[in-house]
Amino acid sequence: MTTSSMYHSATGTQSPHCIHAIGIGRTGLAYIEALLRTGEVEDLLVDQRATFAAMVVDIGDQDMGVVSDYANAFKKRLESRGIPSDRFQFQAIPLQVPHRDQFFEDMNRTREFLKLEYPRYYWNPNFESWVPHKYQLPQAGAHFPRAVAKGIYANAYYAGDRPMDKALRNFVDQVERATLPSIVLVAFGMAGGTGSGIV
Repeated sequence: MTTSSMYHSATGTQSPHCIHAIGIGRTGLAYIEALLRTGEVEDLLVDQRATFAAMVVDIGDQDMGVVSDYANAFKKRLESRGIPSDRFQFQAIPLQVPHRDQFFEDMNRTREFLKLEYPRYYWNPNFESWVPHKYQLPQAGAHFPRAVAKGIYANAYYAGDRPMDKALRNFVDQVERATLPSIVLVAFGMAGGTGSGIV
């Protein structure tokens, strides 16, 4: 029996459910790795009503190899148990570090982006980027302060081809395919910059 339970207080038993998870930054990636290594999620997927969506997000792809390998192994384990692999979805989203000029150009469009999502957003005429223009962006794999990680995520969600918007829609579609109640976990670290900045 899985330890990630949806406890039903009226009966004192665990109700059927499924789990979905997003890991952000190195800490989040490590959490998803651990989740994929165990058999608990596999056991939940024995129920034909269950699905499992897992997504990892980081700046750059330098730390995504291990979790991607575990996702491939997880899929093979499902197949060996006769569980259809389409009930499992894994996405690894490496956010690219944009050129400095592009980063600040998109940051200056923050008001536009907010207005798209929040129609009642007050158009602040005094808006200034929360990242100083003199800041030099580090390379992928380096430490990213929270404010910069937040900007990189926002640009990936709102600007250009919008890779984060597409990835989140795919994640939600997989969650909604389940006909059981779902728990959605978001794992990230508070001590660094990427996870806490993006969250």
